[in-house]
Amino acid sequence: MAVDITDRTFVDGLIAKERRAQRSGGRWLVVPILVLTIAYLTPLYYLFVTVFKTTEEYAKKGVLELPESLAPIVGNIAQAWSIANLGNASLNSFSYALVGAAVAVAFAAAAAYGMTRLNLIGANDSGSSSTPLRANTCEVLKMVTNR
Repeated sequence: MAVDITDRTFVDGLIAKERRAQRSGGRWLVVPILVLTIAYLTPLYYLFVTVFKTTEEYAKKGVLELPESLAPIVGNIAQAWSIANLGNASLNSFSYALVGAAVAVAFAAAAAYGMTRLNLIGANDSGSSSTPLRANTCEVLKMVTNR
């Protein structure tokens, strides 16, 4: 189907249609975004409400009601830390992250050495080690097309 862009009424109609779409395009997104925001934040609210309650207060009141005070958080954290053995878990996580980072740096250093010091195919033969991978576009095309 051919479109005649010289027809001014057709072009004006397209522009008007696009402007209407731009004006009302985001309105239908408001409700789903609000629903998803509430669904995402509800567990966080539950987390913060629960961590500030004592066991007795949690049993007497509703689950999502606000706590009477913010004082029991230290005791709750200490109790959770000891029951779940979080000290050992934190040490394991820290050592895993440290070893993973060291291995990643070692591989990156080996790759960087290879890219800067070795004579790679397509590398610039000017002798400059600062940009060894810069190649002439014509040379690369010749290598790819075998001409």
